[in-house]
Amino acid sequence: EYGTYRVTGNEVRLAYANGETDALTMEDGGLNGGRTTLYPVKPLPDGSMIEGTISSSYASGFGGVGAMSTGGVSTSSYTTFYKDGTYDGESSSSSFGSFGDGMGGTTGGYAAGSEDGHAGRYAIKDGLITRRANDGTETDPELIFDMDGAIYIGQQALEKE
Repeated sequence: EYGTYRVTGNEVRLAYANGETDALTMEDGGLNGGRTTLYPVKPLPDGSMIEGTISSSYASGFGGVGAMSTGGVSTSSYTTFYKDGTYDGESSSSSFGSFGDGMGGTTGGYAAGSEDGHAGRYAIKDGLITRRANDGTETDPELIFDMDGAIYIGQQALEKE
């Protein structure tokens, strides 16, 4: 959301472009919005080099005892960054399922999966990290910042080797 803000005392009033408004209270070094407290972070300086890995995984399943179909999906990815300005990694996904006749017998099923590697160079500028793959494609920029000594890319903490 875009808009403007005004600080009065310990209150920050937000006015969004769509006409909605909100108020945050400054307390304990952060901005409290009721259910969420926002804390300041330090963007990494332009030209910074990082070292470590970000990773994610997800899995979900469906079905159960007596179900006429069961299955699931999973995804995982990792990207490792190096001090020389390069990165590499891979991502994979899979899905599977089986179909039953309602009396405990299996009548069919499927399984599928894919794996993809990626590598290239990264650059840090204006608090953002951009990755350009060896094939020339560029990722959308992501926030990169230091929060209490830990480096984050988006919402993922950089795990040091």
